[in-house]
Amino acid sequence: MSSKPGGEADPITRVAEFFSHIDGVDFAVIASQDGFPLSFTGVEREETDEIVSLAIDLENVSRNYLEKLARGEGPREGGRGILLEYGEGRVIDISRVRDLLVIAGGGKPVIDASRAAVMFLSGKTVECPYCGADLTLEKARCPRCGRVIPFIADRCPHCGADVRVKKCPHCGRPVTHMGGRVALKRPPIAAAFASSLGVAGGALALLASYLLGASTPITLASAVAGFGLVWAASYAAFPKRPVPQATAGLE
Repeated sequence: MSSKPGGEADPITRVAEFFSHIDGVDFAVIASQDGFPLSFTGVEREETDEIVSLAIDLENVSRNYLEKLARGEGPREGGRGILLEYGEGRVIDISRVRDLLVIAGGGKPVIDASRAAVMFLSGKTVECPYCGADLTLEKARCPRCGRVIPFIADRCPHCGADVRVKKCPHCGRPVTHMGGRVALKRPPIAAAFASSLGVAGGALALLASYLLGASTPITLASAVAGFGLVWAASYAAFPKRPVPQATAGLE
C-alpha cells in the first residue's frame, strides 16, 4: 500500500481501507488491468495472485455462461462487473473500472461496498449537499443492529433496516444515502395525538364555562380557545424527524 506526500492515502489504498472497515466484507483486492495486485485487505500477499487469477477466469467464463453462473453483468456506476453468488448469502463481486480490477468477497455488504468503490474510482462521487464533503467512501453504523455499513447503502444488508437518512460525518446534518437533501416533518401520529388532546381540552373548557355559568357565546369562545391552545402545545411537543424528499439523489 502506498500514500501520497503528506500522509494522504492514494485512491487505491483508500478503497482497500474502506473495504477493511465494512462489516461482512471478508477480503478485497484491487489489481491493475493485467492482473497485478496493487492493494488488498483481508488476505495475505501470496494469496492475491491466486484470487486475481481466479477472478479473471470467472469473469471470462461468466461472459460465455452468464445465465448459469452470474446474476447480472453490464453497466454500473462508472464501470462494469459481475456478481457471483455461492452458498447462503455469500457473494463475490468482480468489477472493472477504468484500468483497474476490483474484487471483493464476503456477505451481502460486499454489494454496496463494491458499488461505492467503483463510483469513487470512476470519479462519480456522492457529496453532502450542505458542506460538499465526499461521502462515497464514508461509513455509517446501522441504528438497529450496530453493524458498520457503507454510507451509500439504502438498507442495512445485515438486518434490513431503512438507512436512507444518515448524518453527514463532517457537518452533522441529515442527508440521504445518495447525497440528497432531507425534509424535516412531524410524523402523522403527532397530528392525530395532538387533535385528540385538543378535543379533550375543548371539552374541559366547555365544562368549565358551564360550571361557571357563562353565557353561550363565551362558552363557545372558551371551547375554541382551549382546543387551539392544547392542540398547538401538543403538536409542538413532537420533534421533527428527517424524511427523504422524493427528488433526493445524486445531483
